[in-house]
Amino acid sequence: MRANKAEGLASKLRIDYPHGRFDAFPVVAQAMLAVDEGTLRRSHLVVSAMGDWRAESQLNDWQCRLGRSMPVVYGWTEAHAVAGHAVAITSGGGCLRCGLDRTGVPHFRVAAWPDERAVAFEEPACGAHYQPYGPVELGFVTSLVAQLALDCLLGKVTRPCHRIHAARRASLTEAGARWSDRWIDQYPTMTEGGVQVEREWLSGTCAACSASKVA
Repeated sequence: MRANKAEGLASKLRIDYPHGRFDAFPVVAQAMLAVDEGTLRRSHLVVSAMGDWRAESQLNDWQCRLGRSMPVVYGWTEAHAVAGHAVAITSGGGCLRCGLDRTGVPHFRVAAWPDERAVAFEEPACGAHYQPYGPVELGFVTSLVAQLALDCLLGKVTRPCHRIHAARRASLTEAGARWSDRWIDQYPTMTEGGVQVEREWLSGTCAACSASKVA
């Protein structure tokens, strides 16, 4: 029987960590912000791995309107999990929109794809598209996001920051990609990959940051 992912995750966490409290809210993020934002306001940290620009842009705007009184950590992977990103948005500095274009595409990417058709494969007969990577490759990214979340809770992160995991060059090449020009320009000694780096997030120059300053 199919179950809501939020409820399923909460149920698993209750089993794995019986000493903790885990509540599920089986609604989309937009509804959470509109109907039950009080729950988010009482949180010490929000971690977003939705991969949905419409929802995450609204979460970002909500955080800006509140004056960024709590940190929000965003995590995402690049195609084929050849790179992963964890961004902490805190008070001061830029918000999430500052580092992405108006459609949610990050300005800084580790990989470049000469053949965009290599980004996804199509299953025969059914028309479904997928990227061939699994929990092993994704493990680097989830660890990256989890560590940044812990650092935020422990007060080690006070300014917006951007942490990146870049896979080994062999994995990048096998997937049909190459290092992006910006990666080579900023990290010329790390073209073998298999590394994690931290860089500053862009300054607060977007419309959302400007609006929050006026408010």
